[in-house]
Amino acid sequence: MKKIIISIALCCFCIVAFSQTSDRVFKPFRVDITTGFGFHPSDGGAIVSWAASLEPRYAISDRFVTGLRMEAAVVGGSKANANGVVASAGGHESFALTGDYYFNNNRFRPFVGGGIGISSVSTMVINGRSDGTIISEIEVSESKFLAMARTGFDWGKFRMSLEYNYVGKVLNANSNYISIKVGGFFGGGRYNKNIY
Repeated sequence: MKKIIISIALCCFCIVAFSQTSDRVFKPFRVDITTGFGFHPSDGGAIVSWAASLEPRYAISDRFVTGLRMEAAVVGGSKANANGVVASAGGHESFALTGDYYFNNNRFRPFVGGGIGISSVSTMVINGRSDGTIISEIEVSESKFLAMARTGFDWGKFRMSLEYNYVGKVLNANSNYISIKVGGFFGGGRYNKNIY
């Protein structure tokens, strides 16, 4: 009796999975690889950084895609003060559960989305004189809550996005950043490649 129930449940699962797949325009699994520039607000304006991410994703439907974004961002800069120069360098390593909603199933597909996760923020600040003498050196590493909002588009296998990452403050400095990234993805193509 147990084997019969398990067999029926397995058959039902396979039928549902097949029917959902047969109705789809796009294959459900894909991996996004993107890179670009980040902009960090500071007292003297904005500091530019480099960011890169890897994001395995699964489409619950053709319009809604979930994923796990793994991102690294590196930033550095310096400014003059009354004592000399303050130099800082830092990095973000983050993991975030994401979701994107696509507005259509065309070749050009705009989307909006967001995610939440954890960001490990490392910061080093060096206070020095203009002659090279170091006055003070501070190094901090913290794990912070991350909230992310983004918009962009897919065009064929090309992807472009504008993202805002909220992290909060580290060493009394704003660690939030905006990134503009471009890249592409593997998988997730159309079942029928002749339809656009």
